[in-house]
Parts: sequence; structure tokens; C-alpha cells
Amino acid sequence: MNRRVTAMTAVLALASGDALAAGCNHDRACLEKVMDTYLAAVVGHDPGLLPVRRNVRYTENGVRLNLGDGLWQTASAAPTYRLDIIDEEAGQVGLLGRIEENGNNNWFAVRLKVENDGQVSQIETLLNRSISVQPQAATSHGNTDPAPLMAQEIPVDHRASRALLAAAGNA
Repeated sequence: MNRRVTAMTAVLALASGDALAAGCNHDRACLEKVMDTYLAAVVGHDPGLLPVRRNVRYTENGVRLNLGDGLWQTASAAPTYRLDIIDEEAGQVGLLGRIEENGNNNWFAVRLKVENDGQVSQIETLLNRSISVQPQAATSHGNTDPAPLMAQEIPVDHRASRALLAAAGNA
């Protein structure tokens, strides 16, 4: 069963990778596809499935690693909780979620910088690794879907400006 999932993941990632090789106009669909390809590559333990720049920068918990190290070696299932954050203007896509690693369902966040050619130039991962030795069922909190408020669209006339949001994030 696990081999079938890995094989299917590889097929999907290759198909997505071919579409990304044609370029990315930074619209929502393209950036979502990049994130899907990234997740398939991580769970498949194969960074070659993700189109990256030759000098891609990969960090995990603030430490620069070689692409393929860290979570790339230990992830065992796609996120059970996933909230995508898409920034079309900056060509970036982020994710807040829970990912299975070494039998634990850990909280993690990732940000991908996607260039116009569809290649990823930066991967920044934050991972809150559980140190519990209890089985996953005992440590899981059952969080599988974002709260509806997290996905609620804010009316245009009530949205903060990009500059104000950036200032708040940098404060």
C-alpha cells in the first residue's frame, strides 16, 4: 500500500513539474500547484520532483540545510491540516499545517518563493517536532480542517493595505 501511495505521489509530482517548467504567472492556481508539487516531493523523499533553481536556499527551523535533508527524509504523509497562504504579488505561497513525521503529527509551516519560470528559489520551513514517544493516535489533536473563519474572504473595502500588513508583520 505504501509503495502505491509513493508511486502515485511521484506520478502526480512529475505531471505538476512538467506544467511548472513552462513557467508561472504567479496566479493562485500556479502557486497552489507549486505547493502541491512541493508536498508530493517531500513525502516522496525526492527533491528532484520539485523544479528548483540551481542555488535554491532551503532552511529548516532557521538552519540552512542541503535540499533533501531534514523533513525531506522523515516526512511520511501529506498534511492532515492545511491552510495555504498565497501572495500573488510577491510570487510566494505558504502553508500552515500538520505533517506526519516519525509517527508524530507535527505542526509545520513552509514558505516557497516561486520565480517567473516556475522554479522555486527559496524554501523556508518551520517545524514543531513532537518529542512524544506515544503512538500518533494518542498525540494527535484531531485538527484536520482550518477553522471556517480562517478561510473567510474579507470584503475588499475592509481589507488592510499590503503596506500596513507588511508593517505589522515586521513589527
